[in-house]
Amino acid sequence: MSSLTPEDTQAITRWRTINDRMLRERYPYHYLACGIDELIAAGTNLKSVEEAANSTGKPYILDWIPARVGDVCFWWVKFYGINNNEPWNSRFAHFGER
Repeated sequence: MSSLTPEDTQAITRWRTINDRMLRERYPYHYLACGIDELIAAGTNLKSVEEAANSTGKPYILDWIPARVGDVCFWWVKFYGINNNEPWNSRFAHFGER
């Protein structure tokens, strides 16, 4: 999946909103993605994603989390980092099949 349709974006936004608390409880880390558009533009190559994250000063990727919305399978990119001794906001970035 190289790009998102408006329907994909809406479904993923709903999924992320509903599951954000569950994900934070299940994974006791702080997550952050650089802009989702930047990640999508980087393509599905892990090296490219890491470069996109690093270029914005964001923390490195720890893991990929598989997820599904209806028939749409995708990955959340998991980041970790600290900003001025404060946890980064919890965020996941959608990314296509790896």
